[in-house]
Amino acid sequence: MSVEAVIVPKLTVVEWKMKTSNISMQDQINLWKKQGADADKKIASHYRQIENIEKLGKALNVPIIHRDDFNVDVAKKYNIIFSPGGDNHLQYVSRFVTGDQLVVGINSDPETSKGGILSFKPEHIDYLRDCLDKNSFETEKWTRLQAVLDGELLPFFALSEIFVGELKNRGISRSIINYRGINDEQKNSGLVIATGSGLTGWYRNIVGHWKDEVMEKYSHFPRTAPHARFVCREKDLDSGFLEIGDLDLGEELTIFSLGKDTEIDFDPDPSDDSFSFNLEEGSKVSISVAHEHPLRVAILP
Repeated sequence: MSVEAVIVPKLTVVEWKMKTSNISMQDQINLWKKQGADADKKIASHYRQIENIEKLGKALNVPIIHRDDFNVDVAKKYNIIFSPGGDNHLQYVSRFVTGDQLVVGINSDPETSKGGILSFKPEHIDYLRDCLDKNSFETEKWTRLQAVLDGELLPFFALSEIFVGELKNRGISRSIINYRGINDEQKNSGLVIATGSGLTGWYRNIVGHWKDEVMEKYSHFPRTAPHARFVCREKDLDSGFLEIGDLDLGEELTIFSLGKDTEIDFDPDPSDDSFSFNLEEGSKVSISVAHEHPLRVAILP
């Protein structure tokens, strides 16, 4: 099989601001300085990312596709997809991968981004070129989530988490959740359902203040584990007792919306609502492990 590879880089914060605000770089710099933000840090990161992406493109000698031009049909044309950026960008790219393509996550600026689910850094570019030349990568299959809304399978898979909650995040989300045969009517600001990849993100921020004895039975599991975990964004509310639970392979968490301003988000990104779906009052959404659609990811040996 011939190897067809592509690079899909992220937009830097500078590029994203210039695009979404239709503003020049200098005007954006002036705005940051007026706001008291560290403009020099952001500009330095911008140029480091541009340089690292150019180095990657030169080393691999494969096409570079703007992320706005990347979609499911484009993804199907390639065996290997290099994703230089951050965690959110890897999540973005993975949304369009529906087959057995290999995704290679690269932190484009380790100086400013931790990259919790990214295996590679710019220092690994030569290693990645060798892997590409030999078509030999160390890989894992990471679990993803799927959702069925009112009987229809939604068209994306979540790598880290699915959020179900109040649309504007200003009010209370009302729902009935069904878990292992138990119905529970809840009022809160929403539910987060996380894979092993998502346990170090939003989920960790929610449960970070919970007592150790409460969390002992909810230890972390690897990204390859065919499990997921749901958690309420608030604990010990007056209404609702199903605050946290694990979803094993074949199980479903079912949510019945009792409000008009509820949504379901795949790997939520506040700058992009393209992967959000509104829930009508009375809508039913069922979330489960997408066992037929894991994400094949390159890792360091």
